[in-house]
Formats: sequence, structure tokens, C-alpha cells
Amino acid sequence: MPKPWSADKTYRSIVSSLQDETSEWILYTNPQAKLNQFNWPQEDYRILGAFGSLAQWFRANSCTALYAGETDRGVEFAGLKSVCSLLDATVYTNGFRLGKSSAPTVHSLGLSIAHAVAFGHMDIGRGLIRQLAGCAELDTFKVGLGCVGPFCARLCSDGLGMANPLVGKAFEKLAAYEIILSTWKEPDPHSGLAPACLDACEYHVANSKMSNTEWHDFDERDAQLMPVELLAVLRLRELQGFPPVKVDHPLMTLPTANLYPIQPETCPDFVKAGIDKLRDVASWRLKGLDLWWAQ
Repeated sequence: MPKPWSADKTYRSIVSSLQDETSEWILYTNPQAKLNQFNWPQEDYRILGAFGSLAQWFRANSCTALYAGETDRGVEFAGLKSVCSLLDATVYTNGFRLGKSSAPTVHSLGLSIAHAVAFGHMDIGRGLIRQLAGCAELDTFKVGLGCVGPFCARLCSDGLGMANPLVGKAFEKLAAYEIILSTWKEPDPHSGLAPACLDACEYHVANSKMSNTEWHDFDERDAQLMPVELLAVLRLRELQGFPPVKVDHPLMTLPTANLYPIQPETCPDFVKAGIDKLRDVASWRLKGLDLWWAQ
């Protein structure tokens, strides 16, 4: 049964789950100094999990930093989340193609694509779409449950001038998402796009874990507070010079639901060390990773 949804309660639960580490990290003038002490394991399968864990850590701490008003730190961590997500998707996609790993889910990849686009990291978004397409071309690949991931993938591939990676695949659809896909490039955002975005906000809240104990598309607590599927719509319109969309919904008033200035992509030394370590023990897992920071 649906229950009252509280952004503040969700934020507090994230901080609690991080064992009160969040405030400490936000207040560091250079939190990367501590992260540089990260010890990469020797086995390639353990390195794979480390990239995913780092992506989750940066995502949660980006959300809490933005919610707490630490904008620069939040945007910085959002960028690092996208870097680690692309690494995670690349090594698992290459493993899946050779039958040595499970495939990334469309749900997680789609949200990661939208997250990268929302914060202006278009090259990473393109890289994630290519990884999804590489999985989707295999007959054994299943889209799975949920409509959010496929929506994000279709929206961002359209906005970035790429082919839809899910052509020929069956997946769930939501009426509001379908309207957004057909109207997001219209100059007048109030004809059909704004009402559809409002409906998508309602869907986001109703299908967050804090609201719905039976089924929730937005399981992770930071995903509940950061509607990247809608922020991607706003960012793509901004970059193409379309008028902004005003979405009058409490979800979009949260500090985690703003379009922040785009920061350049960065890859800190400790992440590069992980790339080098994986290249030493299983270079084939990095095939197709062609961004400057991975060279």
C-alpha cells in the first residue's frame, strides 16, 4: 500500500546507511586524498565489484551533498559516479559477450545514462549507450522488468543522436514517458510535455521505495531524491536551445532536482590505478573504452 513520502526522511536514511560518514566526506577540503588510499584487489572479478561499489558510493554522497547544499562537492561526485558507472558497465558487458559475466540490467544502465546526461557528461552517456547496445544485440539479453530504464535509454539515445539500443526488444511502457519521448523537442513545452513531466513526477514518487512497499522502480534511496529521468529531459532541451519546462511538483523543488553547471569530466588517480590494475590482469574487459581518461 502507498504510504506518505518524505524527502527529509529519505535523506536521513541515506546518511544513516552511510554510518554518518557522509558529513565527514563532504567537509573534507580534498576528500580524494583519502580515496587515493583505496587498495585495488589483485583478482579481476574483485576489481569489477570495486568499480560498481565506487559508483554507488559517489552516487549516494553526491545526492546527500546536493541535498545539504554542498553544490560543488555534489556535482563533483556526480561526475565521478558516471566515470565509475561506465567502467562498471564496460567490464561487465565485455564479460557478458564472452559468457564470463552477467549482463548489466537495462534498469541500472538506463538510469546511469540519464544521470550522466543530467550532469552534462555526454561522452560518458554515449559510452553507456554503446555498452547497452553491445548487450542488446545478443539473443540471450533480456530487458527485464520496469519502464524507467528503457525510457532513459531511448530518450538519451535520441537526444545524443544515436540509434535506439533497444530496437526489437520488448519492454514495459508508461504513457507519460511515451508522451515525453514524442514531445521533448517541441518548442512549446506546455502543450503536452509539461503535463507528461508532471505525471512522470507522480509516477516517480508513487514508485519509490519510501512510498510503495510492494513494487518500486526507484529502489535506492538516492534515486528517490534525484529524478535523473526528468533532469535528463531538461538538460537535453537546454543543450538544444529549447525553452525550459516548468514542472510544478514538490519533487522538482528538491535541491537534488536542479540542473547544475556542467563541470569537466575528471578521473582521479585512484580510479586510473584501478584501470591500470585491470589492464594488467584482464585487459580484454576494457575493450571499447575509448575516453581520454581511460587511455
